[in-house]
Parts: sequence; C-alpha cells; structure tokens
Amino acid sequence: MKRYLYSYQTIVRFYVQVDRHFLKLRCQPSASEYQTIVDESVVLHPVGFHISIGTDGFGNRIITGSSLIPHDSLAYISSGIVEQTDYAIPDPSPQPYYRCHSALTEPSDELRLMAKEHKQAADLCHAVYEAMHYEPGSTDVRTTAAEAFAQRKGVCQDFAHILLSLLRLNGYAARYVNGLIVGEGATHAWVEVHDGENWIAFDPTHNCQVTHGYIKLAHGRDANDCPVCRGSMSGSNISQQTEIKVIVNEI
Repeated sequence: MKRYLYSYQTIVRFYVQVDRHFLKLRCQPSASEYQTIVDESVVLHPVGFHISIGTDGFGNRIITGSSLIPHDSLAYISSGIVEQTDYAIPDPSPQPYYRCHSALTEPSDELRLMAKEHKQAADLCHAVYEAMHYEPGSTDVRTTAAEAFAQRKGVCQDFAHILLSLLRLNGYAARYVNGLIVGEGATHAWVEVHDGENWIAFDPTHNCQVTHGYIKLAHGRDANDCPVCRGSMSGSNISQQTEIKVIVNEI
C-alpha cells in the first residue's frame, strides 16, 4: 500500500471577456480497488460558476459548471491524497466496445503488420516504445494512431492510441486512461488492458507495466472520451493562454 499527494492546477487566461461559459471537468481521481481517495478538494474560479457533480457514460467522475457572468479567466485546482495497491481493477465483463477501434485508434496497414509480429500486451507495449520518438508539438489532439505511427513521433496520447490499436487488433479489450504520474509536469496518458479478470495497465511512453504511482482520473475508448476539461463559451475573437501544473509525490 502506498500513498500519494497530488495537485493538479490549470489557469486559462482569455484575451477578451467571455460569458455563457459551460464546462465539464474530469479532474478528480477515480475510486476503485486499485485507488482509494483519502482526501480531496476542488477549487474553481471564478466563484460565479453553478456546479453539479455526477458521472459520465464510462463511469468517470465529472464536474459540470456554467456561468453567464462575463469573466476573463478560468482556474481550477484539484488536490488531495490517494492510497494505492497494485494496479489491478476487477471487472468480470468489460464492455464490448473496448475491443472495437475508435476514431483515434483506427489501424493502418503498418499497424496491422506490427500487430501480427507481437501478440502479448507487454511485447506490444515495448514495440511501441521502440518504434516511436517522443517529440512535443509533433502532433495535436486530433492526431490519429495511424498518423502518429506513420511519422514515428508523438506524445503520450499518441503512444497510448497506437498501443490501443495494436491491442484491439489482437482481440484485447483495452481502454485509454488520463491521469497524473509521480513528479512535476502535466497530465499523462496510458492504457488499461483486460487480462480476463482485471484491468491491468501499461505505459508505452515509459515502456513499463504500471504498478503504483499513476493516479487515474478517467478512462474511455480514446482521448476524445475523457479529456480533463471540455467546454464552450461566447465572446468575440476568443483566444486564450493555458498554464497547467501537476505535482505528485509519494508520502
């Protein structure tokens, strides 16, 4: 059993005032046999947001908010303590859609060929790590697994999408995970694979099977299903600057 102190902070500055702002946040740790929430807090600015709590269609915890008051910034901080056992989440019957390709994981011929060369989840994870080069700015949130693999570079989201594509080609139920890892930086992405009884996790960016130290926030078929923040707003010529800071320490 291990405990981790986490802090996730986002500040968005708008260059013009916005209103009719609607948002959905997945910034709270998930609760499961792997991860217990010991303490948590979420602070949202500006204070005029009307907030409601719930879950989405994948069972992820969500905070929905809305504000009609003009404002020029948005900030939220999610912090607390989680306790973790070895990464294994029991699930006797995973949803069948986790075996199907999604918009961001549709395979190319190159990926189909790689899937024939490697069959085990750990081997596929290693193959992605060996084939890809981590390069920030080389892709964006719309980049597909096939596109990232064709250029052999990307970020953690792309590594995860490629591994998902390969796993599903081999018949595995697999899902995308958004969360935090030990250290300082931003959010991270990895993959959960169903082993017949449990969801276990692999991180192709770091070429490892996950044991502890990965704070899970949300999961889905791909990154489109579980962004930390998604929303809409009204304003003229809206542009923005976003700062994200994540700190996770073992205690």
